Amino acid sequence: MKKILLRIIISVLLLYLFPVSLVLTGLEPFGEVYIYSTEDGGFVARHNPSKMNSFKFYVMDPFMQYKKDVGKDDIELYRTFKMHPLKYWKYREYLSHPRWDFDYLPPQVRVKTE
Repeated sequence: MKKILLRIIISVLLLYLFPVSLVLTGLEPFGEVYIYSTEDGGFVARHNPSKMNSFKFYVMDPFMQYKKDVGKDDIELYRTFKMHPLKYWKYREYLSHPRWDFDYLPPQVRVKTE
């Protein structure tokens, strides 16, 4: 009886604590989607590396085409996601991946002007 009760308790704890442990450690169980935008919100791009999407194909090429279509070369692209300095396992990515070269713009700051 004690073994069955112990197994039930362990199973319940694992079911409830597994998602909590992922959140506490900062691991993204379903992948992270990175969103980029211009300051006025005229261009928005989403990049999902867990689906093996190419950063150049899904972010940079459409942004260059947008700049061409608008006819302005001084438009800047911003990232709408923050760096997390406590996630030490991402430091190499912070230093080497081009997604972190963009300035940060909080999502609520973007205002689409027409």
